Amino acid sequence: MTQSVWGQQETSEAFWIKGFELSLIQSYEEALEAYDRAIVLDPTYMNAYLYRGQAKAELEDYEGAISDYNQAIRIEPEFGDLYFYRGFSKERLARYTEAIADFDTALTLNERFTDVYMYRAMAKENIEDYKGAIADYDKFISYEPENVQLRLDRALAKEKLKDKKGAISDYQEIVKMSPKNEKAQFRLAKLLYAKKDYSQSMKHWQKLIKLYPTKAKYDYYLSKCFIKIDDPVEGVISLSQALEKGYDKQKVYKARASAYLQIGDHSRAADDLKRMMKEGEVEEDTHLLLATLYMRSYDYDNAKEQFLKVLEKDPSNEGAHYSIGIINARANEYQAAIRSFTKVIQLDENNINAIYNRALMKTRLEDFRGAIKDYGMLIGINEHHAESFFNRGRLLYEMDDLDGACLDWSRAGELGHEKAYDTIQVYCNE
Repeated sequence: MTQSVWGQQETSEAFWIKGFELSLIQSYEEALEAYDRAIVLDPTYMNAYLYRGQAKAELEDYEGAISDYNQAIRIEPEFGDLYFYRGFSKERLARYTEAIADFDTALTLNERFTDVYMYRAMAKENIEDYKGAIADYDKFISYEPENVQLRLDRALAKEKLKDKKGAISDYQEIVKMSPKNEKAQFRLAKLLYAKKDYSQSMKHWQKLIKLYPTKAKYDYYLSKCFIKIDDPVEGVISLSQALEKGYDKQKVYKARASAYLQIGDHSRAADDLKRMMKEGEVEEDTHLLLATLYMRSYDYDNAKEQFLKVLEKDPSNEGAHYSIGIINARANEYQAAIRSFTKVIQLDENNINAIYNRALMKTRLEDFRGAIKDYGMLIGINEHHAESFFNRGRLLYEMDDLDGACLDWSRAGELGHEKAYDTIQVYCNE
């Protein structure tokens, strides 16, 4: 009959060894039992606390692990590894400042324990001490210069520090060491784009497309570079490729519509915006852009529909109210136009165009007093608005105020209105 594990030599070392063996095969719960027995037999057995702490950390019982490391440190306070492991558990509990203090002590006691630099760097990043993190990465890289991941971590820390130049330098070094490193190529391409170095950014997007031909996002980012260097045709080609590979349809349609606009192909731009809308909810700027395209093609009904959708999302959008006013005016719907221009004026009492157009609409409806009042409002904002003086003069004449009309026409003439003095010759010099 086989003897039980626990029935063998009952020494603290034997139980510690058994716990160690169980930990190697990731049987941490059983390992804890063995370490418990070792500690019962010898409460001063430092290794039992250390390895029990490690087993607890593997089980994500970091508080329990810290408690064991504390006990181990009481027994052997000069053993630097203990501070490292305790710091690691504190870092997992987001107690970053305490973790850094433990990592500092670990390095003081054992300066050759170079792995500490990496973990201390990560803890420093978590408290936004990016300079300190970079210094630690520098130190660790000096020991492991070929470690690409360390260089990548340092580059990311430099990005967080807003050191774009330093990050670019790191990424460039990484892609030399490891040309197929996707993350480095990606981050480098994005930083170069942000730096407006579009030609260099393009090279890295093109490399990524060759390395990962099925990843649609790289075609999408490449298209943005083409559009920035005023090559919208290539931009459209890249966007179409991104679409074929399954990239976000709304993003592609919106970007491709902009590229078509750059080319001057308003019809295809409008088609893409309509496709975009079919894919789901869109931002108000998309409705505005489509409305503008409809306006250019004199499709006022569809333009008005899009402006109304803008107002559903943003009732205070002055541009949409104003454009609807213009559309209503073209359709001879003067009262509706007045309501739209009035809404603009309520939002911006100094909007000269809205006041002027409302005055015109009131004139069409023979509301001369209302129109005169609007022209007065406009002149109060801009005393050099010659057209307002001239038009108000015509209205005053219609209301039999010849003196007032002549004064307004005279002022319009002084301001350079081309018809003012001819009008004065006809009506004011009798």
